[in-house]
Amino acid sequence: MILFYISEAFKIFRRASLASIIAIISTTFAVALITLSVTFLFLSDTINERLKKHIEINVFLESDISEIEIDSLKIHLRENNIIGSAVFISQEEAVGRFIEQTGEDFRSVLDLNPLPASFVVRLKSQYVTESNLHGTIDTYETLEGVDEVKCDFETALSILSFVEKGSYAIYFLTTVLILIALYFVYSTHRLWVLSKQKHFNTMKLVGAKISSIKLPIIINGILIGVIAGTFCLIMTFVLLQVFEGFYRFNIIETYQYYLISIILVGGLLGFLSSLLSTRSISLKITQT
Repeated sequence: MILFYISEAFKIFRRASLASIIAIISTTFAVALITLSVTFLFLSDTINERLKKHIEINVFLESDISEIEIDSLKIHLRENNIIGSAVFISQEEAVGRFIEQTGEDFRSVLDLNPLPASFVVRLKSQYVTESNLHGTIDTYETLEGVDEVKCDFETALSILSFVEKGSYAIYFLTTVLILIALYFVYSTHRLWVLSKQKHFNTMKLVGAKISSIKLPIIINGILIGVIAGTFCLIMTFVLLQVFEGFYRFNIIETYQYYLISIILVGGLLGFLSSLLSTRSISLKITQT
């Protein structure tokens, strides 16, 4: 019986080729709208994480700090739950970083190394807030052996705030686009169902069951949705490859399961729209 319904669904596809093409185009457009809005959400999350990981707190140590005090600071940093990483930079390593960043070597004119040892501290991303950053700075400024604590986070936090507010707008836009996409595809299927009332009446007169009328239409809707989702997946894959080439984000590998789900979105959209469009079909003979 299932094979019969599938066979009928493919017959609908062949008999109404023009309507099927229009349905595929409209569904592809709808899936593309949903994919675009959801992609913006993923990208905003990615940007958020990258920004948070680049916020550093520099804990500069006193020149006469002892090894015991350095070890004590390491333990203190390790036991702090909100700290994601704390890298110790010795005076020698600080010289290497200075030369790498500026291209200048002051050792040719200075006998002493003026650069202090330090810890480069990064908070766990979920704890990167203005209050936590201020609290961490205030805490480490009072510790024994610490000379100065610096962190230029105002700009990064402003960008994070902007991205977060933008995410809320994208959530709203995504909801609206999903509803528009569903209605758009539903309207296409509904118009096709209305145009076939005479054919359905004939089926009813010869004793066809309601399932024999509805199920092939629903399966046909799923088929159209899967085809549309596949087209959209190919387009998204190409666009992301171009994006990766410019910005060097490894998006495709990170969100490969999300990309595959685009086909499922198309199938689900086709299923829901065809299911809604067949709600009015009954065994009652309708006027055409």
